[in-house]
Amino acid sequence: MVDPRQLWCTVSGQVRGDIPDARGVHEETMDRLRALEQAREALPAKVRREDALAWLKERVWTARRESPLYPRVTLLGHWNGLRVRSVVWWSQAGLHGHAFLFGDSGRTGEEGPVTIALWEKGTRDLHRHAPTIRKICDGGRQLVVLDVSGSGALSPNAINRYESYAFYGTVHKLTTDLFWLGDSLAAMRVYDVIRALDVAERLSGANKGDIQIYTTGRFSLYAHLANALDSRIARVEAVSGTTDFSSWVKSRYYDEYNHIGFIMPGMLRHFDLQDL
Repeated sequence: MVDPRQLWCTVSGQVRGDIPDARGVHEETMDRLRALEQAREALPAKVRREDALAWLKERVWTARRESPLYPRVTLLGHWNGLRVRSVVWWSQAGLHGHAFLFGDSGRTGEEGPVTIALWEKGTRDLHRHAPTIRKICDGGRQLVVLDVSGSGALSPNAINRYESYAFYGTVHKLTTDLFWLGDSLAAMRVYDVIRALDVAERLSGANKGDIQIYTTGRFSLYAHLANALDSRIARVEAVSGTTDFSSWVKSRYYDEYNHIGFIMPGMLRHFDLQDL
């Protein structure tokens, strides 16, 4: 058997440390990030914002086949003392949107103002968010717990043996397919939020102009981007949310689980979240 050390191309068998000017992927990425930031900062703030919004709007609406909503509302019963209805609509041609609509019959009636809740796993993670659901409804608002594409009741069936949201899992595979098509799951989900605003307007009747979003964790990205594009959102309350992308890029190590749905390729060429 050949001693593996005979195959080494450096003294230790490693590049970093043996070659003084060796650079890793992270260092190259950091240089690229600084170049993008400098290019953005060279533009006047107004021009930078206009460019960012134009690019974002094009990304979110690219290849979308708009469809009438045709919403279907079904009474499911009661949960923790709140009336619960299922709402299904066409987010775009051939693709459903879905949500659970919570309300206190005595306070909100059928046309109370609407808050859209946006968090990972959507309608499949109600118990963890039960106090928030109760608090919002006790405040006289209807709460729409939204499932965006690939989450909650809209999660895809498994197409391979990996856990759905893990690296190489179903969501990872389908999202990389979207990249090849010039699209992204992040852009689709922002579009889903905007279509949910259309649904909320129908549900809230005369209370247009008072649509709010409550969001947690990384899903806050979709709320912030939708808010930049649509003036119907009166308020976004983000708990432990995403504040910028550059800090993610600057991290040498990060959690790869369920990360790909938050990537919109090319975004940092045009803006980071604080620019909006």
